[in-house]
Amino acid sequence: MKLSSEQTRLFWRTFKRACEVHAVPKAQERTFRQGLIFDAIEKTSLTQVKPGREFDAVMLALARLAGDMELVDHFSASPKRRMAHLAEKYVTNFLCLRDRVSYLKPFYVRSYLASMLERRNGCTFNPAREDWWEACSETSLEFLMRASAIALKREKGKPPAATSN
Repeated sequence: MKLSSEQTRLFWRTFKRACEVHAVPKAQERTFRQGLIFDAIEKTSLTQVKPGREFDAVMLALARLAGDMELVDHFSASPKRRMAHLAEKYVTNFLCLRDRVSYLKPFYVRSYLASMLERRNGCTFNPAREDWWEACSETSLEFLMRASAIALKREKGKPPAATSN
């Protein structure tokens, strides 16, 4: 899978800033870029970078070199944000199947996730917040992601419930 045009533009914009910050001569930009990518993911070309974890790792290294603290914060949180997104997606699908509904409010889904975590390890978060995942450890988010994926898989495997007239 290739990087999106938005990801590619972000890379080049940030790379240009990093080159300016470190006064990289035009003739050495290619070597600088290849070294940066290699240090981050052990590949040498942007065309070899996959979206997701690889892109996040490259961008985190690049943002640090460019001195862009907002991007550093964004890409530092990417793995946690991705796990939280997947957990929300799995739980939404699970609850929609279980309750036979087509839509659930995000607050309801987050409340379900919060109850899962509280039962497991006493960790609590505010389900009204969109950035609820920031209050959770990576271990907790990984548990939520895996547990919700298992619940969804089990619910999909069940035969449809008989309806009575």
